[in-house]
Amino acid sequence: VEEHVNETSQLFRLLLNSTSDVIFILSTNWDILEFNSAAEGFFGMKHDTVLNQNFIQLFVPKVLRTKTKKQLDLILTKPEMHKIKMKVAIVEGNFTFTGTLAGQGIQ
Repeated sequence: VEEHVNETSQLFRLLLNSTSDVIFILSTNWDILEFNSAAEGFFGMKHDTVLNQNFIQLFVPKVLRTKTKKQLDLILTKPEMHKIKMKVAIVEGNFTFTGTLAGQGIQ
């Protein structure tokens, strides 16, 4: 069983890092659980640096955090796809991130 878990984990990591799409996986508290290599390049931050840090605190400008958290919290209450426009901060300044965020609703 442990060998199967290790093999599955390696395949997941390979898939996650073989795409040019930015992928990050967040907890229900918006902590970063995964951050692929495309995300590292896009945000200019390493996987180990952002892991377990709060996405909103790390990337969203302070004045927009409350509004952004409310928008993101919708994902937890509704299982359908959401298109959310939000501003996030990167090393060189601010930019607008527009993307489709999918979430599994919590019943």
